Amino acid sequence: MNSDPKLELALRAANIGIWDWDLLTNRFEYSDRARAIYGFNPSGEITYQMVRDVTHPDDFPFTSAQAKRAIDPVLREDRPYEYRILRADTGELRWVRAEGNAMFEEIGGIRTPVRYLGCVQDITEAKRAASALDDSERRQRLAIEAAGMAIWEFDLRTNLMANSPDLKRLFGFQDDDLPGIDDFRDCYLPGERERTQQAAMAALAEGETHFEVEFRIKRRDSQERWLLLRAEILLSENREPERLVGVLMDIDERRRNAERQVLLMRELNHRVKNSLSVVQSIAGQTFKRGIDVGDSLEAFRLRLRALADANDILVESEWSSFDLATLIEKVTSPYRSQALDPFTIEGSHIRTPPRLNVPLALTLNELATNAAKYGALAAPEGKVLIYCHHDGVSASIEWTELGGPRVVQTSREGFGLTLITKILAAEFKRIEYQLLPEGARCRIEIRL
Repeated sequence: MNSDPKLELALRAANIGIWDWDLLTNRFEYSDRARAIYGFNPSGEITYQMVRDVTHPDDFPFTSAQAKRAIDPVLREDRPYEYRILRADTGELRWVRAEGNAMFEEIGGIRTPVRYLGCVQDITEAKRAASALDDSERRQRLAIEAAGMAIWEFDLRTNLMANSPDLKRLFGFQDDDLPGIDDFRDCYLPGERERTQQAAMAALAEGETHFEVEFRIKRRDSQERWLLLRAEILLSENREPERLVGVLMDIDERRRNAERQVLLMRELNHRVKNSLSVVQSIAGQTFKRGIDVGDSLEAFRLRLRALADANDILVESEWSSFDLATLIEKVTSPYRSQALDPFTIEGSHIRTPPRLNVPLALTLNELATNAAKYGALAAPEGKVLIYCHHDGVSASIEWTELGGPRVVQTSREGFGLTLITKILAAEFKRIEYQLLPEGARCRIEIRL
């Protein structure tokens, strides 16, 4: 296939081959570059079947239809199109881009296509690069969505911010909203916008163009959220701030978790100090002079067990409110069995503040210990009714013993009663304890 030297040079530089299809004889002529692209021999005849064989089977219907539209006297379509080939020499899969024009003549009074002349270019590497870019952008998009981030850009000269669905989502705008910079600024909580500006100015003052800052907003749906801003300041030729680009990330859960962690550490410190104080008080009262050491050790062990059980429940509930029924079940479990369960627990389901975990556990343990020694649990037919009730603001726990040995009043007040009515009572709204002939009764009122 002949051409002038300048055209040949341009085609070689662009890696473009020429093909010429004689529609009257169905013969093909391919330039050396076109033969190389398709993997044809440098010389020899090229037939329609050879061209069909190198076209990918899935793409042949498309290329065939494209050729038919091109040689249609009415349509004469000349749009470029892309398709896959399987090289004739190696079978390697390649992508090509083709473009052609049909030539027509009057034959027997009918406008007839006689030649289809065009060019072809191997675009495999460009396709691979585009695919890699698509994959990279897809991975970036997935990472951005997974992290709850939004990419943003703000032009300081025009005071315009580029909107994106992710950015609008972070601020609580609807998909069809078109918020401007002032709409975004209105979402900043008082003082937060000034703090972000100070972070940018501090970075510039130190010769930096990158900065990050955490700040709070009130979304359009009235939710308050913490956001993390990471930005780069783009400077003009005069080294003046021109644009800001960066990402925004919702870190509200992370911030709240960190705040909870601090509170938990403070709560833990407080609880440890309180527990040590309680242990010290228990030890001082339990091992008083004149009390049998064996009995004292057993009482001390039971009280420490109650303290440990209370802390177990608090840890299981992650130092948040705990279930009162669970605490009661755990404290009373040593006195219950499948064959004999003297306890009846009734009433409302109550979530109790964590600060009441230890005093409630110790109080219930003392009531159960006294009942086992002197009250309802000391007799086979004895029963203990525990009734819980709450009104949303406060709650009450009523302990009633029935069927035990008749109680004999004494002037001496044991440590268990002292612990309940004097030491632990300060933790409750009110506590009433009565030692009646038919058994002990105790009513504990707590603030929720």
